[in-house]
Parts: sequence; C-alpha cells; structure tokens
Amino acid sequence: MGASLYCRLKGGKPVLTRADVLKVPELSMNPLIDVILSLFDPEATDRITFLSFVEVLSVFHERAPEESKLRLAFSVYDTDRNGYITRENLKNILRLMVGANLSDDQLDQILVNTCYEVFGAEPGPDNDALHISYDAFADAVAASATGVSTNMTINFG
Repeated sequence: MGASLYCRLKGGKPVLTRADVLKVPELSMNPLIDVILSLFDPEATDRITFLSFVEVLSVFHERAPEESKLRLAFSVYDTDRNGYITRENLKNILRLMVGANLSDDQLDQILVNTCYEVFGAEPGPDNDALHISYDAFADAVAASATGVSTNMTINFG
C-alpha cells in the first residue's frame, strides 16, 4: 500500500512535496496537517523521500512496535523538538484542532484541566511551568483506556 500510494502521489517525481501530500483528502482536511508534514519532512525542505514516507507510515501498521507508535505520538506534541511537551506545545496543538472557535482563556482552561487530569500537574501561567517528558507521556498513555495502538493503527489491507 505504501509504495503504490507513494507512486500514485509522486507522479513520476523522485520525491513528494507538500502539494502531493495535500492531494490525499484525509490528510488535507486534518487540522494537524503541518505537524503531520513535519514528521515526514523534519528539515522542512518540502521534499519527502520514499524512505521517510515509508518510515513514518510503517509506524501505523498493526504490527509496529508500541514504542514506535508512542515516540511518533510524542513527536506530534513536541513541536519544537526539545524532548519535552510544554504548555506552549499543547496550546498550539489545541489551537490547530479548534481553530478560532475558542478564546485563549478557554484554551488555557482546557489545558489546565487536561494536564491536571492526565499528568497530575497543573501548568502555571508561564510557558515553562510544564515539561512533560517522553516517559511521563508514555505512562499517561499506558494508563489511558485506549492506549496508543487503537488510535495509531491503519488497516493497510
């Protein structure tokens, strides 16, 4: 599936671009498309190689290791790639997901409630008050009802 999708999208080119990926309706409509594209193209070159395409897509296979799925999920939130999910990272992802439908105050309240409920920590008003490590993230996901495999598996059949 991965190779045929890649070949169909690339139209004879050796690499995919942002425009190629946006031809996939499920991706183009996703509010996190820029974050998703950064997973395929971490250097922001607008060039997605076949290897990068397959490496990221393979994480969604049902037999992909749970650790790979967790690492990819963590990287979706760690948008500045500093090894931690910060208050600002979470707020940016929330903003992408809800658009302009909520005020900053409403986003802050969601953030405070979620952090307290999931991580047992309440972020303070400054953006550095919350640093969620990969291990804390993995523990929170493991404690959730669905885990990461349910939400990060695509049927390639």
